[in-house]
Amino acid sequence: MIEPALHEQRQWFALYRHCYIWEFYQMEVRAFGDNWRQLKDDPVALAKIRLADATVSCAGDKCFQGVIHSIDPTSKSLILARIESNKVKDMILCIGSAVREVVASENSSKHARLVDQIFAPAKALTATEEKERRERLIAHLRTRSLPCTEDGKIIRIATWAHIEPPYTKKELFCSNEIIQERVSAILDELV
Repeated sequence: MIEPALHEQRQWFALYRHCYIWEFYQMEVRAFGDNWRQLKDDPVALAKIRLADATVSCAGDKCFQGVIHSIDPTSKSLILARIESNKVKDMILCIGSAVREVVASENSSKHARLVDQIFAPAKALTATEEKERRERLIAHLRTRSLPCTEDGKIIRIATWAHIEPPYTKKELFCSNEIIQERVSAILDELV
């Protein structure tokens, strides 16, 4: 007769062999299969698996592995960050209604700090840094023959677009996509 622990490992391996999760085979894991529906309604339990290494099995025999970045409290969708060479390779959204099972490690991932900083706000500029960047940007736009004016802290490029502090591509607003692409390319030259 097979020992219960060994039998569970074999069942677990048979269930996930299509996911190629060898590293999880030797970790201490929590599997939330049949009870995932009850677990996803427990915010404390969901908070415990945030920033943990996990494998998420979804409908259609899809299986994703990564670090759980966040869990949407309404739809119970999971966002996984896939790590490669100590960098976030990509983000995967597992829609809550498609999640069938979650296997998460007991402890937070060794990449938890990296994943937690993905959407961290940028460092705020001091008033002098902001002024220097604005002046540099205006000079650069004028050398490219773009008519620009200052409206307080906002830089207006003719009537097409405007850039707000801290004057990066994220703060470029334009209704025309072609013009936005061209001005974004000019902003890239400045960096």
